[in-house]
Amino acid sequence: MKRCVRIICSVLCLLITATAFCGCNGCLNFSTYEDDVEYLYKKINAIPVEYEGYVLTDDIKNLPTEGEYVQLKEGAEINGDYPFNGGTLNIKYEGLDGYEFLYGGLQKQLTAEYMEAYSETFVKMEYVWDMYKDNKPCKVQLDITDIKSVTVFDDQVFVVVSRWSRYLTAGMSAYMDIPWHFYRWDLEKDELFYCGYCYTTRDTVDNVYSFYIKRTSTGR
Repeated sequence: MKRCVRIICSVLCLLITATAFCGCNGCLNFSTYEDDVEYLYKKINAIPVEYEGYVLTDDIKNLPTEGEYVQLKEGAEINGDYPFNGGTLNIKYEGLDGYEFLYGGLQKQLTAEYMEAYSETFVKMEYVWDMYKDNKPCKVQLDITDIKSVTVFDDQVFVVVSRWSRYLTAGMSAYMDIPWHFYRWDLEKDELFYCGYCYTTRDTVDNVYSFYIKRTSTGR
């Protein structure tokens, strides 16, 4: 019995010593889910919004009147023709090949790789966790499964993105999500403008139907 107590005490001493010498450098930097959330949103709040007038929300109780918001859909449910700038925009979901957009003589393929190429903010979101792999900095590689929805609203195309993944960072080891955020896409000019994010919880993070894009007082 005494031997067991001595072993336990020795282990505790080692942990205390290790924390004292390494804890500040992240060797044994334990954190709570709430700490991780605070860290994540501090980083995201530092990213400036590039296009205003619209917000992404999951607050169904405070939606404006009909016509001032649109509910998100996903995958093949989005397929179809949409009135767009005096013409017709056809959208087709093509699985791992992304979304095909046809507008007049214009054809565009929306993928995560396309968004990386044309949006610095999208790339910043990939780096938002300061990820580590094999003790070397790396990024979260977003893919087509992280483009949650696309929609046409007010003669504009919006792209909604999120990610639910395991990250391993010094002192951070919880399941977290890159919050649902969205972009206005000018497909004719290959320009993507970050519009903001929606603070979400674990309960709504994977339910696309819980989210709406709504016009604010500054929207057109």
